[in-house]
Amino acid sequence: LAAGRCPKRVGGAGAPRFSALAEEAFFAVARLLYALRL
Repeated sequence: LAAGRCPKRVGGAGAPRFSALAEEAFFAVARLLYALRL
């Protein structure tokens, strides 16, 4: 889903899977808060 959204995740060898999971969770919460504000 968020493949080309965060280019620094491609080069970082820390924890790309956790980073992707945290990114998806962050955008899910952001969409939820945005929907609640409307």
